[in-house]
Amino acid sequence: MTDGGFFDESQPTDTRGDPAQAGLAGAVAAGVTMGTNLNADALNRMNDGAREMLDSVKNDGFQITDRGVEPLLKAVRNARDRFDRLSRKVQVIAQDPPLGSSPYARQVASDVRQGADGPNGIVPVMDSLQTTLRTLEETLLRASEQYREAETKAATSWRQT
Repeated sequence: MTDGGFFDESQPTDTRGDPAQAGLAGAVAAGVTMGTNLNADALNRMNDGAREMLDSVKNDGFQITDRGVEPLLKAVRNARDRFDRLSRKVQVIAQDPPLGSSPYARQVASDVRQGADGPNGIVPVMDSLQTTLRTLEETLLRASEQYREAETKAATSWRQT
């Protein structure tokens, strides 16, 4: 059941089967269930889903009231701010740890560094999540602005009759 059409029931949201078939909600759920092991595919699906939402808004695909957008923007901004703070702290682990100069110590340091800023490290994961959150914020702001513009246009049209 939806509350005024906010959720698209045509998109599956049960990610117990195949999260790849569940759109943005599935990608987020898949990422959460994977814990810190968010893979590039899940991150790409999240970013793609956010961009698709933005494209939809740009093509008048949906609008949202100020009342409806407020809690969503608050949640997105809260998440973005928390990731910003955490991201600054995580930058420390994106440096080679001083474990010594033996070949083994250098290898361990390299492995630790890869866990931080390697292709599947926490730094690129957080950067990707930040990109998704910025896109979602832009989407919500545009959808809200379009709603206000449509409301103003309708009110003006009604007054002229």
